[in-house]
Amino acid sequence: PFGTLNYLDEGNHTALVQSRYPSGTVEDWPDTLNFEVDAIDGSSLRIHRLYTEAEVSDIFTIDIMAEEVVALSGAGITISFPSDGLSLDTLTPGPFFSQYPSQILYFYSESQSAGFTDLQLDIATLDQENDYFSGTGVIAVLEFRADAAGDYDIKFDGITTTLRNANNAVIPYEELIDGTVNIE
Repeated sequence: PFGTLNYLDEGNHTALVQSRYPSGTVEDWPDTLNFEVDAIDGSSLRIHRLYTEAEVSDIFTIDIMAEEVVALSGAGITISFPSDGLSLDTLTPGPFFSQYPSQILYFYSESQSAGFTDLQLDIATLDQENDYFSGTGVIAVLEFRADAAGDYDIKFDGITTTLRNANNAVIPYEELIDGTVNIE
């Protein structure tokens, strides 16, 4: 049988494939199929893991990842999530910005309206001339508490989310990739 693999995160993956002959005999040793998912082309932000499963009362993490950025010195990121299913416990800078841990300034705030929490994160390096990042990496790690069963989307706000270089000029991005949390 064939199937569809949904919510595959970017990166390298391995699938084990085992054959069954028309006679019903199953191949003793599965073959491996290695493949890479690179669905984002160019500078982007994404929620990593695209799909997360948790149980009520679990604490779990979601990463905000920068993808293929050039000369990133700061970011203003707004995400929203349903207030009735998810609660933010902690937010910490990710490894991408933690290369210069004593020279990072970050703050965040939460506001609620119409059943959603809007999280505004502002993060930047202090030495704008020398501290910038290029490539792919985690900007921030969000630790959530699962409050109620259901499917919940974590979405970027494409209007207020910006990436900035050392001169505080906006770095354009191609995509904002949202994530989904399933709580049992």
